[in-house]
Amino acid sequence: MNCMSSNPQGIMNWNKMNDKDKSYLVKLLGVITASIITGIFTGIRYKASHDYTGISNGYLGLIIFLGISAILSYVIKIKFDLSEMTDIQIFRHGIMIGGISFLFFWTIIHNFIYFS
Repeated sequence: MNCMSSNPQGIMNWNKMNDKDKSYLVKLLGVITASIITGIFTGIRYKASHDYTGISNGYLGLIIFLGISAILSYVIKIKFDLSEMTDIQIFRHGIMIGGISFLFFWTIIHNFIYFS
């Protein structure tokens, strides 16, 4: 029994991938890049006293994640042929894995910057 996908995956097979897989990969890499930048920014911005006058780091991260997801959804809708998907499907496309990846990298980078 072969459990391998019939579609080639990964950056090394970019030319062989279909547009849906390419768009997912672009969205995932964009979200991971945004999470690293957010982790650096919130790690520098974090105060141990929790005395914020503006938006907290948690809400800032959530706003950045949703904003990046919306922007990347718009970009991949224009760049790739996803005619079989609606706009909301394109936004939801990869939201769970993107959210978990964003949270993971954001937390690791934030703690690395804060505790160093």
